[in-house]
Amino acid sequence: MQHLIRSLCFTGHRPSKLCSPYRETSPVVRQITAFLEDEIAAAIARGCTEFYTGMAMGVDLMAAEAVLRAQTLYPFIHLYAIIPHAGQSERYPPVWKARYQQVLQAADLVHYLQTDYTPGCMRRRNRYLVEHSDLVVAVFNGNSHSGTAQTIRMAREQKKELHLLQRTEDGWETLQNVAPDAG
Repeated sequence: MQHLIRSLCFTGHRPSKLCSPYRETSPVVRQITAFLEDEIAAAIARGCTEFYTGMAMGVDLMAAEAVLRAQTLYPFIHLYAIIPHAGQSERYPPVWKARYQQVLQAADLVHYLQTDYTPGCMRRRNRYLVEHSDLVVAVFNGNSHSGTAQTIRMAREQKKELHLLQRTEDGWETLQNVAPDAG
């Protein structure tokens, strides 16, 4: 039996790093969405009520939207938007900027870590997400130099439970209950 959890955060790549071209109807995006929805439902079943997103384009916003859909069935769950700096969405394409604004308006909490962009603000956001979560849910394309990889390393260092959807040579593979020291 799995232990109860209170909080979960998401990490993952930007749209162009998931599939090219990025389309909501692509099989990869559908698989990622299903993975996120399954992880949210499983976390709720384990007692999770707090869901943290870093609000980046791609997986962060996809996960936030999935949490908001789940809130219609589970009104006791909360979405917390953790913003690395106030201008985060300024350079987003219009469609992603609109999604960002919709999530901001619907989130239960919006927390800005700082006003202006500085080197290291994304890392600070990632650390905040991991430190406030019992479980880290990641969509990882294998790029070890990415912010997603950085967040996964932080989760392992802090011995957090980690669930991955990871790109392999044969497609995407789900890895659950990844040990903190697993590669």
